[in-house]
Amino acid sequence: MNVENRLLSLCVNPDKNSNFKISAICADSRKAIPGAVFVALKGKKQDGHDYLMSAIEKGAKALVVEDKEKIKALSFKGMICVVPNTRSILPVLLNEFYDYPSEKMFCIGITGTNGKTTVSSMLSFILSRCGWRSGLIGTIKNSFGSQEEKSRLTTPDPVELYKLLNRFYLEGAQALVMEVSSIGLDQQRVAELDFNLGVFTNLSEDHLDYHLNMSEYFQAKKKLFEMPLSLATGKNHFLAVVNLDDPYGIRLSREMKVPYISYGKKEARFIYEILSSNLSGTWFNLHFDKKKIKIHLPIPGTYNVSNAAAALCCAQAAGFSLKEAAEALAHFPGVPGRMEKVSPPGHTPMVFVDYAHTPQALSASLSFLKQNKSSRLITVFGCGGQRDRKKRPLMAQIAEYLSDSVILTSDNPREEDPLTIVNDCMKGVKDKEKFIIELDRKKAIKKALEKAKKTDLVFIAGKGHEQEQIIGSKRYPFSDNETVKEFFS
Repeated sequence: MNVENRLLSLCVNPDKNSNFKISAICADSRKAIPGAVFVALKGKKQDGHDYLMSAIEKGAKALVVEDKEKIKALSFKGMICVVPNTRSILPVLLNEFYDYPSEKMFCIGITGTNGKTTVSSMLSFILSRCGWRSGLIGTIKNSFGSQEEKSRLTTPDPVELYKLLNRFYLEGAQALVMEVSSIGLDQQRVAELDFNLGVFTNLSEDHLDYHLNMSEYFQAKKKLFEMPLSLATGKNHFLAVVNLDDPYGIRLSREMKVPYISYGKKEARFIYEILSSNLSGTWFNLHFDKKKIKIHLPIPGTYNVSNAAAALCCAQAAGFSLKEAAEALAHFPGVPGRMEKVSPPGHTPMVFVDYAHTPQALSASLSFLKQNKSSRLITVFGCGGQRDRKKRPLMAQIAEYLSDSVILTSDNPREEDPLTIVNDCMKGVKDKEKFIIELDRKKAIKKALEKAKKTDLVFIAGKGHEQEQIIGSKRYPFSDNETVKEFFS
């Protein structure tokens, strides 16, 4: 069905609109243009039905609403469509408007608490190096070829997402690799995407300010692997790629009704075995179908071997040999803000910046660095404001256990009192003497660098690639990386 026929089937006044031709679909009244369809979404903070007149004034010729009563007070002669759930119909309309772009590319969706950005970056790099033109959508950037733009959301809203998909396809993309967040799944942003592969990396405590509990969080992630069963059309050969090192991965493998391949340290289709590791990279074996291949991963962090295994599984499922995928991976440059060495060459102490903002991620990063330190490990971290408070004392506890010294500071406090956040963190601490509290993040990083001896390691966690800090309702330019560079300059 094309989008015009879809709208006519939903229309409560079809006789006046039989020759209707739409120019755009939007859910933000400020972006309405003449001939547009405005879909009124109900959110937690705002209701699109309150902006119907704004969309009409900008030229919208069709309104898609849940509440017909909202139309009665308006003088509107265009098409009126009433549906039970506007959030559900939006991706359907967009998919039809852009002529089903995901069906024309090999699409891979990656979900999980940690590792989404690294797996997607590795996989996009491998596919591109192996000959496929690959688009990337995720936390850091949305990119295809030489074009890239900074991301606002890990998984864009449906209107932005379908514009990207359409642009990538028209510019020649053969594959799409994208991060799929639990919130994006819950809000049906990817509801109509026709994925070939879906990857589950792991699940640990995060976003519980939104999902309320781990069960709800898991069910949101699980939707990626249920979607293929509900698509009326599509490729019909969806394959899941699941991490069996993670208990939620094991649970997912037992509960989902789609075929899957697995990776992990043992009892998986693809089993990895770490051979050696240092701050420059890792060598590991990957065992599969009674075969073995030795692989070099040129970025630090033994936990990244799991991410590499996921990317390699996907590459093989896409039709490439593990040998050519591994050869491509050996040239992987890393991901900005993911265990990124930011101290200038020849300068000491050695400094790493990482996005670790969950207990599991912080533990994995600090455990790796602790094994590779020659002297002390000094950690700078904070927790975001207006986010899951339960993880704060857990992260402080992890930092205390794995670090020799901790400087507790602000992350993105948003509209929460930074001192309240720090006090929540300190509830998990036993040895308070190990901690220095400095709410100004720039000063905190400087203190860590001044405190460090030449043989120490400094780890700055939480913000990674981010180029701004959110304080109150404002965003201020800020970069952990640039702060370190300023210190050494």
